[in-house]
Amino acid sequence: MPARRPRTPSPDVSSAMLRTAVLGSVAALPLVAGAGALYRGWRGLASASLGAATTTAFFAAGVVAVSALVKGPAATVLPGAFVVYATQLGLLLLVHALLREAGFMEPMAFAGGAVAGVLVWQVCHTVAFARGRHEIYPGLGEGDRR
Repeated sequence: MPARRPRTPSPDVSSAMLRTAVLGSVAALPLVAGAGALYRGWRGLASASLGAATTTAFFAAGVVAVSALVKGPAATVLPGAFVVYATQLGLLLLVHALLREAGFMEPMAFAGGAVAGVLVWQVCHTVAFARGRHEIYPGLGEGDRR
């Protein structure tokens, strides 16, 4: 068995997180659509798919926004990330409220697809972050640890 090379730290963890989360969301879409179809037929399929796709779009935009925040002053990163996340969830609720009146829309299937999209996104984000192998405290040498 060949020896495995140790992985080197990723220079851009946010792009790896974005790529992994989008691929995970795309992979989960048939499952979400199938669950929606079982719940309410073609309306459930369309609504659940739309919920998952909306979540993916909003969260992808959020990763880009947080990546821009990280390049700024450190004092703005945590409050800015909170505002981005709260805005994502607020916009998702707004889309749900606006589409609830649409004739093809099945509100519970949309909500289920959105919740599934959020869960898949967060799991994929966490996996990509953990695999990123980046330093938590850059510059802390081996001799400096206490």
